[in-house]
Amino acid sequence: MLNPPSPEPEIPSSTGSPADAPAHFDELLGDKPSITAPAAPPNMLSKEEFHKVFIGGFKAGHHFTGFKSLLIKPDREGKAEACSHALYETIVDCPSLHFMLTPQSKWWGRAFAIGAFMVPTAAGIALEIKARRTPPPPPQPAEPAQPMDFTAAKAATMQTEQAAEMAAGE
Repeated sequence: MLNPPSPEPEIPSSTGSPADAPAHFDELLGDKPSITAPAAPPNMLSKEEFHKVFIGGFKAGHHFTGFKSLLIKPDREGKAEACSHALYETIVDCPSLHFMLTPQSKWWGRAFAIGAFMVPTAAGIALEIKARRTPPPPPQPAEPAQPMDFTAAKAATMQTEQAAEMAAGE
């Protein structure tokens, strides 16, 4: 005998209150971390040092690619600083990202080796895609044919014929 199909679970039509949240989210949402993060390395960059590296990365990117968007102009310096500080604080909060604040890390050398190959490759691909999407220039119309002037040829022919007649009449 076949089992009757089970009814579909009902999906609530409104959001519940935090009291309705499952207990296993308490650890994720609570203020107390469930895992003690390892101490940051002692040779980690300061926030100011990280900001200098952050800005330097954009300058180097502009230098190598020529992209004007990578230049951080004075009107964007405040936003760039806020961005680099937010990144720094995020990296400090995530122990698995601490390598980004440790200049002597083996990961930076690997990242630079990868970037040195991948960035120019990606830029080249972007140029090729742009070239393929750019329609070819329209064909140039042929120059109109110049009317041929046979006046000089006719005069030479007539002179030759006259000279031949004179020679024959002699």
